[in-house]
Amino acid sequence: MKTIKGRPASPGVANGCIRKIRSYKDYNRVREGEIIVTKLFPPEAVPVFWKIKGIITEEGSLLQHTSILAREFHIPCVVNVQNALDLFENHEKVVINGEKGEIERLKHTL
Repeated sequence: MKTIKGRPASPGVANGCIRKIRSYKDYNRVREGEIIVTKLFPPEAVPVFWKIKGIITEEGSLLQHTSILAREFHIPCVVNVQNALDLFENHEKVVINGEKGEIERLKHTL
C-alpha cells in the first residue's frame, strides 16, 4: 500500500473506486460511490456531487470552488495532488482522508 499526499480541502474519510475525469463527457460515466480524480472540478459538474464519495484534484486550494462545495456536501476532498490523473487508474480502490490530505492505495480491481 502506498500513501499519496496532497493538500487537505474537506474533512472526512471515504473508501471507494477511482473514476478519472479527463473531459466533461467523463462525468456521465460516474457511478454512485466513486472517488473522482480530475485536474479541476468545473461548476457545471456539480450534479455528480450526489453520487460521489470523494474528490482528488491536481489543482486547487482551500478557497477554490471544488473545496467549498466538498465541505458543503460533506465529501472528503484532497487538492494539489501532482499528476493525480497519471498516478491512479479507473476502478483502483483507495481510501481518501480529506483531513490529512492523504490517499491510500489499497488494490486495483476491475
